[in-house]
Amino acid sequence: MSLLSRFGTEVTGEFGEGYAITSKVGTALVTKDGRVAIGAVPQQVLAEALAAK
Repeated sequence: MSLLSRFGTEVTGEFGEGYAITSKVGTALVTKDGRVAIGAVPQQVLAEALAAK
């Protein structure tokens, strides 16, 4: 988790807590419970996908 906190931004939402890492080509959202969502979409889309379970 320390590596994620160095490169990512801590985020919370309906999915729980985690870290978001953004780049020019995509976004990754890694939750503290181990789920991962990656795509060439905005952070909000990934957060909604993880919240839907």
